[in-house]
Amino acid sequence: MSDEIKKNLGASYKKDLWITTFIPFAAAMSASGTLIPLFIIVLGGNVSDIGFISSISSAISLPLAFLWGKLSDDTGKRKLFILIASLGAFGIYLGYAFSFNLIHLYVLSIISGLLLGAGSTATQQNLFENYPPDLWEEKISRLNLFNGIGSCLGMLFGALFQMYFANYMTFFIISSILCLISSVLGFFLIKDKKERAIMKPKSEKIIVGNLDLPIYSSLTFRRISYIIPKMGVEKKDKYFLKYFTKYILIFLVSSFIFHLSSSLTFTPLSGWMNTIKNIEDTYIFWIFLSYYVILTLSFLFVGKSIDKYGNRKMLFLGLILRIITYILFVIFSIITLPLTSMLIGFIFISGLAGLGISFIKVVFSNMFPRLIEGGENLGEMLSIYSIINGLAGILGSYICGIIAESIPYGFSILFLLSAVLTGITMIIFLLVKKLK
Repeated sequence: MSDEIKKNLGASYKKDLWITTFIPFAAAMSASGTLIPLFIIVLGGNVSDIGFISSISSAISLPLAFLWGKLSDDTGKRKLFILIASLGAFGIYLGYAFSFNLIHLYVLSIISGLLLGAGSTATQQNLFENYPPDLWEEKISRLNLFNGIGSCLGMLFGALFQMYFANYMTFFIISSILCLISSVLGFFLIKDKKERAIMKPKSEKIIVGNLDLPIYSSLTFRRISYIIPKMGVEKKDKYFLKYFTKYILIFLVSSFIFHLSSSLTFTPLSGWMNTIKNIEDTYIFWIFLSYYVILTLSFLFVGKSIDKYGNRKMLFLGLILRIITYILFVIFSIITLPLTSMLIGFIFISGLAGLGISFIKVVFSNMFPRLIEGGENLGEMLSIYSIINGLAGILGSYICGIIAESIPYGFSILFLLSAVLTGITMIIFLLVKKLK
């Protein structure tokens, strides 16, 4: 390897160093996210409580998502909002450590909704502003890779901790410390972009209304602006509602349906494994660890696969794997197996789910900003995207508790409904070929 190549690689990874700040945060979120539903059951709750507590957080975060995005756009301070989220998580997990009844968890869920959404849009904006569009797939994959590494470490820690200590208070205190570490790293490594970076014309295309037009990209610290060659002027209209082309609306509807399907299954999943399948907490961590391991490893090649085969083919692959996952959950919800066989089956299904979602996450994250006509209001548009997905999460969290608790074979119905909704998502993308 030549010195020049080594120098370029070193510069690339140095520029990506800010992404490492999310590793401890992801570790805390993944481990605690798996434990909280089990903690709810320990405190006397049921599947409905799991769904309600989850939906409260999402309901609070929805109106704030747009506010966080607008504030990030108006101030250009990406680091500030990322730190609000990580420091907020630090305080929230400390609260979990000293919670002794369900009321405490409901209050913490409200606080989570208030604070944890602050960094989502800012993180995406920081990525889009610091890299040209032809690197978005690669950098989105790298961001997800580092998040995946953190999630794997968190799940491994959770599994070992539950195996040898099984103390909820200590577990949440350690999670809060991880979030504090993430905040410190973010303070030093995340830099708000202040200078304008003008790039050469790209051969890529962006969908504007019914037209496919080549674009020129101009990245500034405040926005991503698309200059349409035929018009010769920069799109500066601040009324972002005009950017809602029919293809963006179709994409948002598809995203809503997909995230609804995910919420219906994955919100109550650990509770179902624990209460219905009688799987111990430690084994549940090992099951979800397989999900994060496969998810993380997938990000090593998913970006290149999308570059080679395109967004649509890789999205269809991810959706098909997701449908297979839900069908397998339906089968496992009906049959009875010895513990060892059941654990092996769940580990396989969980890994399959991780592989499928890796393609879907990168394609969705890459596809949506390319559909936006003009980028001055990118923060608001990304916030609306988050709101749509959050609405799906709220609805799914609410419905799953009702179906699981009140209908015979409720979990089987939930898993089957998730498969159907994912199939509908795939049909929409098959029919609307402009989504690419």
